[in-house]
Amino acid sequence: MNTGSNILCVIYNHNHNDNSKLWLDRLLGAGFDAYIFDSGSESPIEDDRVVKYPNIYCGGMFNETIELVKIKKPDWVFHVDDDILIDDENFNRLLERINIVKENDKIGVYQASTTIGSHNCWPENKNKGTNSVRITPLIEEWMWLIRADILIEMEKYDINFGEEMKYGWGIGILYSRKSMDMGYINVVDDYVVVIHPNIPSSYNYIEASRLMKNTFGKLGTNNAKFENECRDISNKIKFEYENHKKNIL
Repeated sequence: MNTGSNILCVIYNHNHNDNSKLWLDRLLGAGFDAYIFDSGSESPIEDDRVVKYPNIYCGGMFNETIELVKIKKPDWVFHVDDDILIDDENFNRLLERINIVKENDKIGVYQASTTIGSHNCWPENKNKGTNSVRITPLIEEWMWLIRADILIEMEKYDINFGEEMKYGWGIGILYSRKSMDMGYINVVDDYVVVIHPNIPSSYNYIEASRLMKNTFGKLGTNNAKFENECRDISNKIKFEYENHKKNIL
């Protein structure tokens, strides 16, 4: 499979070196142009494919991803967080799906589904046993395959993600909406299953919530309203696909 063709891969790492290196080796082995963005790890991985930063958190790494997209000019970007676990069977399935999705003209953002016990912001993204892709309103921040032009369009929000969305909260709502505004659909895939460990985060939840609230306020709305608008748009798209029996893949 020519899976890695014109796809940039970025792993966000903070002190999960073993799993990040496993992801890097797998992605490089599949022919991808892959990098680890290390955000202030105590003992960063020594590798030419590791870009070291102080602790710039999720928002800062998201900023840096957009900057690398401008340089590399890929068609798609695959991102995964350092704590996401995937077995060999599902990694091979992920490669299958990436090879299909990258040739698809309907999908804007793709995400694997998670096990029932995984940590999720939105229940739609847990595995539903369909063995297929499903239209979903919101794609979470921990793993995605996204069209590069959607990431570039994110700059039009005029947000410094490294400061205003430091912990990543709300970024997924924004790119999910941007994707649909650009005429694409967002999908979650029950054929590919990953584990997002349900362990306490070291993030300051109060501060993350405050930053998200302030940033959506700057956009003249609030995150709950914006999220509900995403759901309304997605439901209309889903109805159109089901009513007209349109295929996604």
